Amino acid sequence: MILLLAACAADPLDLRASLVRPGSNVGGALWLEVETRVPATLRVTIDDGFREREAFFAVAAATRSVPLLGFRPDRVARIEVEVESDGAVSTASLEATIPPLPARFPIVEVLALDRARVEPGWTLLDIKVPNDRVDYVIVLDEEAVPIWWWAAEDSVGDCRLTDRGLLWTLAKGATTERDWFGRQIAGWGLAGTGNWTVTEAVSMNHESAPIAGGFLTLDPESVAVDAYPVSEDEPDVFAPANLDGGEILDIGLDGETRRRWLLSDLLDTRRIGFDGRDRLGSGFDWAHTNGVVADGDGVLVSVRHQDALVRIDGAGQVDWILGTPAGWTAPWDELLLQPVGEVIWPYHQHAPEVAPDGTIVVFDNHRFGYNPYEAPVAKSWSAVAGYRVDRVERTVSAAFRFDATTTGPLFSSALGDADVQPQTGNVLADYGFLDDEGGMLHADLGWGRKAVRLVEYTPAGDVVLDVRLRSDLATESEGWNTYRAERILSPWSASGVDAGAWVR
Repeated sequence: MILLLAACAADPLDLRASLVRPGSNVGGALWLEVETRVPATLRVTIDDGFREREAFFAVAAATRSVPLLGFRPDRVARIEVEVESDGAVSTASLEATIPPLPARFPIVEVLALDRARVEPGWTLLDIKVPNDRVDYVIVLDEEAVPIWWWAAEDSVGDCRLTDRGLLWTLAKGATTERDWFGRQIAGWGLAGTGNWTVTEAVSMNHESAPIAGGFLTLDPESVAVDAYPVSEDEPDVFAPANLDGGEILDIGLDGETRRRWLLSDLLDTRRIGFDGRDRLGSGFDWAHTNGVVADGDGVLVSVRHQDALVRIDGAGQVDWILGTPAGWTAPWDELLLQPVGEVIWPYHQHAPEVAPDGTIVVFDNHRFGYNPYEAPVAKSWSAVAGYRVDRVERTVSAAFRFDATTTGPLFSSALGDADVQPQTGNVLADYGFLDDEGGMLHADLGWGRKAVRLVEYTPAGDVVLDVRLRSDLATESEGWNTYRAERILSPWSASGVDAGAWVR
């Protein structure tokens, strides 16, 4: 819906500027349409009554359409438009009402914020009510105030910002690229509508990681094996079984599979981890691959139910395994990285990444803290873990391990994320599936069952940001959980006529 059309009398550039409001499933975004008689640069000033922002679009164009973000909810926003060409300048003023947040929305509480040391930018994350169909992707500003939300039709997991300033999302077994109105620009999967590319992936899950000319993702694959442990309590008693073999795919933007790896061909299917007898449509959840990223000519994959990070080289073979040695037999035991100094192994981890200096970073849920081949241990806490891998000596040492928060350590039995930030070297952690805090269940605190914490650590482990997202028990008894969280610098594209950058 067009909110306002502005045109100036005696205008040397014949400027026409209009704002378009999204549908009812999006808040905090407007679309600015600008037309001029000749190509012109564009300067936009946004004032929502709280903060004034300014963006400059240096590539001259006669027609352009750009998203405007950064508005706080339930305010009247004023937008000043200035175009310039060969010294001629035209201006226009527009106004729009930014809607309030939806009635069902998480309570956002800032527990700590050190603006001088936090990585610049906004925070993009998915958030949903467990066991319900209330699913959002949201953006928090520099002070963790919600400034944008999209009520997705399907549960969105992995979500990030592309180099073009668009949203790259994984939902309902498919990957889509969307604009800030939630409109699909492109899609990849078995079937879809609009600008859709068909792939052979049955059900993409957990990760869709863009790489050159395509993306990495995960897909279930049913595999029949002659011997699989009959229970976690009897890991040495075997029977035939069907397993999810844990397929990893490198898919081109044309939909073709460029490379594929099947973990059941590469790892020991006689080894079981906790939750490894959970049933899926493809069989027992032996692997539960939940993250994959590029690592040089190969890939690094998180194999949750094997409590291991596994690097597969460019030839498609296992290069090394980072994880507890318990339960690995020949020949896989020779692929284990050997610890140097004290190393706390990850258990049921999520979201691996390779930092620019080569450090392997992961969100270590540390669920159980042991596996069926080890003696039980007392309850342990989730943490952000960094590992230094000597790829020549085939050793691993601890780079860091952070589990402090403003309220003490936390335990997220599932989900989670950990991202090294490019400017500060901080690590942004997402504790996405919390049941308790400070030794008390959320219900005993008057909150919904699940809650989320976003915690940012400096390289020294100092907490410079701590944000809680929760509900009140009386209004949202199930609470909220989050899969991934990303820090983003700018909502605008980095190339083309719509390229823009914040000036202030």
